[in-house]
Amino acid sequence: MRKPIPFLLAAAMLFTSCGVVDKFKEKLGEVESAVDSKSEEYLEKYDPKRLAKDEAEEIFEYLKAKDIDKLTTLFSKSAGSEEGLKNEWEKFFESIDGNIESYEYLSFPREGMTIDKNGIITDSHLGIEFKKTTTDNGMVYDIGYFQTRKYPKNTDIEGINLFFVYIYDDEGVLEKEIDVGRMPTK
Repeated sequence: MRKPIPFLLAAAMLFTSCGVVDKFKEKLGEVESAVDSKSEEYLEKYDPKRLAKDEAEEIFEYLKAKDIDKLTTLFSKSAGSEEGLKNEWEKFFESIDGNIESYEYLSFPREGMTIDKNGIITDSHLGIEFKKTTTDNGMVYDIGYFQTRKYPKNTDIEGINLFFVYIYDDEGVLEKEIDVGRMPTK
């Protein structure tokens, strides 16, 4: 008679624990879903590519118009003096044969974001290129910029840090690079 009691107790514990495991799995699924949802919220709100796309379109319009004043206001405080940046913009536009008309596609070759354990963005930076930018003279360039979107430790580096144009020779080999501004040291 003693043998059935331990067996019944073991069977009862097994069925009870299965319910606990199922509840644990359900709770774990809820937590994972909440984390995924939170990640999606962060990406929706802070995704550098999404945020930068409209801004890049606006910047391209400034390039087409050769609007040095508006382009200069987009730079970080650490990129250079206003007068120095305007002089560099003059050289930038002088290096381009013709007037900028269009580009084939946007590229985001460099990006990064750091979020601390409290969900606070501590660093967000991005590189953006207007690939195959063409002019009214039929010349093709790659034009782009590097931008620090958020860096609370040193807000002076927030903004565009460096703008560049890659000039290629007739065979498509990089001949020279013209820069406006400078990259920060963090």
